[in-house]
Amino acid sequence: QDFNKYLCSTYMCQCNKIITVSQGIANEYKKNYGIDPIVITNAADYVNLQPTIVDSNHIRIITHGVANPSRRLELMIKIMDHIDPRFHLDMMLLPVFPKYYKYLQKLTERRKNVSLIPPVKQKEIISFTNSYDLSFLIIKPYTINLKYGLWNKTFESLQARLGLVTGVTPESQAEIVNQYGCGIVLDSFEPKQIALRLNKLTDKQIFEYKKKTHIAAGKLTAKKNMEKLGGLVKNLIGI
Repeated sequence: QDFNKYLCSTYMCQCNKIITVSQGIANEYKKNYGIDPIVITNAADYVNLQPTIVDSNHIRIITHGVANPSRRLELMIKIMDHIDPRFHLDMMLLPVFPKYYKYLQKLTERRKNVSLIPPVKQKEIISFTNSYDLSFLIIKPYTINLKYGLWNKTFESLQARLGLVTGVTPESQAEIVNQYGCGIVLDSFEPKQIALRLNKLTDKQIFEYKKKTHIAAGKLTAKKNMEKLGGLVKNLIGI
């Protein structure tokens, strides 16, 4: 481990500037290697959409991304075993790990309130998911990146105007939800406890989350990141 730290710090010291995707990861670089990276998030381009109305009898939840076993996505499926009938979860996953994807298929086939749906193209994710109500961003932090990362799906969910459901980690993600009031920060990763929290939600509360996400979507965009990155490049080349 000390040798790995030596290699990492040695090679990083040859860089003029280092960027990373979240403040949590930046803090880890600082703590472990004495390096202070610049945070450039995975924010998406602004998309001119509006929050859709919530049907109190049919609340639609989406999660999307890679079906990676390290993410333990079965947690989200198990939540649905304890949730009210008005909720339905669609999982739009890329089958990058076929064996794990088949495992998730078997789990969803046993449940009426969970579906595996075909993925859409990257550029279509935001417009496609705009018709949903909540975005499940619930991944237990089994790795350092899961604990501190800030995923592109977070920003895609913001642009889609969805209420966000996240754990206390990733910290940066929870901070966004708390700052804008655009969803729920869970205090447990136990499926039954999460379901109990969700079961208390009304359609009016969910729509309020979506309206607050609409505000966040206008502020947390790729444009501001590009301005920061552009200033960094100009500084490096002396413009």
